[in-house]
Amino acid sequence: AKTTYENIKKGNPQARAVGITAAGTGLSLIKTAFDMGAYSHMEDVSYHLYPAGSPEKAKVGDDSRSVRELINQYPGGSDMKIWLTEMGWNSAAHGKNVAAKYLCKEFVIQMEAELVERMLWYDMVDDQTDVTYSEATFGMLERWHPQNKYRFLAKPAYVATAAMNGIL
Repeated sequence: AKTTYENIKKGNPQARAVGITAAGTGLSLIKTAFDMGAYSHMEDVSYHLYPAGSPEKAKVGDDSRSVRELINQYPGGSDMKIWLTEMGWNSAAHGKNVAAKYLCKEFVIQMEAELVERMLWYDMVDDQTDVTYSEATFGMLERWHPQNKYRFLAKPAYVATAAMNGIL
């Protein structure tokens, strides 16, 4: 962490170093890294969130609160911003419309909690054309395949994000 941080600052002294991209066991990883002093080599903390069900049932706001409470225990922690650098629901398991609905709910829940500085949806484009393979269907756009007339086809999550961004 120290060498990476120094290189980031050497390249751009104003850049914010974001560290610890963690999913699943994120809190324990963040705690272990911070106990080893990693907090002094970053300005912000990131984590990934992939709940199994709806954002409300998964209590996604509680995850952000837990991250905030943990990092506040360390020097400079209260100044660190939280970045949710990956989140999403795949359309193979949940359906395209449900994934879009959950995306909007997640953003609103996180905005209401006022704990997360940035939120990034995973993934912009489906990883492959097999729409039955869960890991490949997190995209906001369907990857082109011969049956599609267009190079990329917007899924409801893309349209919902555009609408939500226009309103919020």
